[in-house]
Amino acid sequence: MHFHIIDTASHPFFDLAWELYENSFPTIEKRTKEEQEITMQKTSYSFIACHQDNIFLGILGFWNIDDYIFIEHFAIDETLRGQ
Repeated sequence: MHFHIIDTASHPFFDLAWELYENSFPTIEKRTKEEQEITMQKTSYSFIACHQDNIFLGILGFWNIDDYIFIEHFAIDETLRGQ
């Protein structure tokens, strides 16, 4: 499995990751695209795309603050859920 830290909207995995993010969470639980672009620049935040064998698997968004890791968003591609 491969993990890619997405730190800009121009990252090759951003569009896939953003589509999954948009489709996986209710509006009240997610940022706008513009807000996400700002958040990805924060050193304590990571937005990660996961893939294996050229198949996009999912995303993970988390905060690393002091001794804590707060997982804010975690989603698996709908076609792969339950496997």
